[in-house]
Amino acid sequence: MINEIEKIIQNGESESVEFKKNFDNSVIISLNAFANTKGGKVILGIEDTGNIHGVKLNKETIQNWVHPIR
Repeated sequence: MINEIEKIIQNGESESVEFKKNFDNSVIISLNAFANTKGGKVILGIEDTGNIHGVKLNKETIQNWVHPIR
């Protein structure tokens, strides 16, 4: 699995691969777009250049995305 992800990162973004540095609205938009087409992969914690940045999530972050404050 790790080798597959490394290959995807090395090949860069494409019509079916998106890198997202942070978990934000752009991730939701990309997932929605892929769900309405032929599919694709969204990899979090990767800059557009392919540099690994990492993502820090905690239960409060996840809770806010599942149950947004209105």
